[in-house]
Amino acid sequence: GSLLLDGIGDTIRVSLSANPIDEIKVGFEILKSLGIRNRGLTIISCPSCARQGFPVIDIVSKLEKKFSDLTTPLTLSIIGCVVNGPGEAKKTEIGITGGKSNHMVYIDGIADHKVSDDKLFNHIVELIEKKVSELESKKTISSL
Repeated sequence: GSLLLDGIGDTIRVSLSANPIDEIKVGFEILKSLGIRNRGLTIISCPSCARQGFPVIDIVSKLEKKFSDLTTPLTLSIIGCVVNGPGEAKKTEIGITGGKSNHMVYIDGIADHKVSDDKLFNHIVELIEKKVSELESKKTISSL
């Protein structure tokens, strides 16, 4: 990865002791992290800490699994607290920051509305699907 970042080489090969399909996914993740290729959902999330207002790791894991086949580039921040969340959310197309049972939702970097704990995961899924539909429509219109 660091060689590609420095402009050395134009090929990447990933070998895992797992299903070969996972090698393709890891390769894309490496290229996404280097800013060389953008494909699918890019999630910015925080590590676990005492300030988290919801189970970040669990939600991120479910979202990664649900949208593993997504090809439309989309950035999403899932930050469990209001300390670091707003700054990260302002840099992404969809952002979620933790609160006490109500969580702020950012759309295109702007605070938009709140969502409760019990609706959080399904609401994020709906937001992603809506945003992907909007992006794909724009792409279709611009290609005409």
